[in-house]
Amino acid sequence: MKKLLLTSLAFIQSVILLAQEHIQFQKVTFSEAKELAKKENKLIFLDGFTSWCAPCKWMEGNVFSQPEVADYFNSKFINTKFDCEVGEGVDIAKNYQIKSFPTYLFLDGQGTLIYRTQSRMEADLFLKQAQQANDSNYQIPNLRKQYDQEFVNLTFCCAI
Repeated sequence: MKKLLLTSLAFIQSVILLAQEHIQFQKVTFSEAKELAKKENKLIFLDGFTSWCAPCKWMEGNVFSQPEVADYFNSKFINTKFDCEVGEGVDIAKNYQIKSFPTYLFLDGQGTLIYRTQSRMEADLFLKQAQQANDSNYQIPNLRKQYDQEFVNLTFCCAI
């Protein structure tokens, strides 16, 4: 009996450890994710997928389970996933123009698109994309401001 109990405890502990080595997706609504992002001062990582998408399933089994990926995402983001053909995912896909799968969005607490990437990729590239999402030099609103400023400077320069 004692051996059975110890074996059961070891099994449960290994299952818990394995679960931690995966991106922990929170089962929340999009509104709740935005509130959490504001509260924790983190970006939202949104995995836009479909149930039939082979690259989505490949990412789930081969990349989201990599310890270095899981550690980074679990510490830096509010992780969510939405099936873009079901429920709230349909509106999210429409609002953010998700037309291919998988699509990965990084959003702030207001729901503003900060960074976007898509497709199946190896863990090292996926991790690099996430790091760029957290780097203001790569964030869409900042790039847009920089572009607008360069355009104004170019317009002013050429008008002289």
